[in-house]
Amino acid sequence: MIFTKNEMLIAAIAAVVFTGFGIYAGEVYRGAGINGTCQKQVSVKSGDNTYRAGWEAAKKRLQETGFGGPMMAGMEIRNISGSVEKVDGNKISLKIRALEPLADSKLDTRVITVSDKTKIVKMTQKDQAVFQKEMSDFQKKMQDNMKNASASGSVPGGFIGMPPEMYNKEDVKISNIKQGDMVMVAANEDIKEKAEFEALEINIQPAPPSMPAAPGSIPPAAGGE
Repeated sequence: MIFTKNEMLIAAIAAVVFTGFGIYAGEVYRGAGINGTCQKQVSVKSGDNTYRAGWEAAKKRLQETGFGGPMMAGMEIRNISGSVEKVDGNKISLKIRALEPLADSKLDTRVITVSDKTKIVKMTQKDQAVFQKEMSDFQKKMQDNMKNASASGSVPGGFIGMPPEMYNKEDVKISNIKQGDMVMVAANEDIKEKAEFEALEINIQPAPPSMPAAPGSIPPAAGGE
């Protein structure tokens, strides 16, 4: 039987949980004498510490072996993305996808503080005709640059600018951010373990394009049978 990576990951996490429980149970069991005579009961606190150590070791191992995704121990995280759950004054509740499999579930929701220094940009899909023209102009500049270099026998030089972007960008305010918006947030500090932090920049992502109706499909009736 072939297991998918997700199935293998779930199995690995389950193994971590049961292993931690087994370690704890073993410590308590050893507190009782071989013949049932109680020598010294291991405290719950000690068991919790043992479990936590096992959990952290397993988490580190998952990261090292690749099951934890691209997040490596010690790597700083300064950018996250997610869906806006609520905007309250200058606070934004953002639901994100867990950065790693064994991350604290409390960090699945982050509180983003917007200050006067926070830059908020709304991105909208650029008209395709405009984008295609910009791209054609850029490619022509590149070709002219190569031709001139070839004619002179020199290495292509000169800055011809950056490739055109597919989106228009507009500076907006926090009032333009609505529930359900997908945003990307940048900070000037490591936010991997921070439940709340101040945003350096917020990009409001464009809404996904609506899917066209399949060929031959029947449009819904306007009303009635």
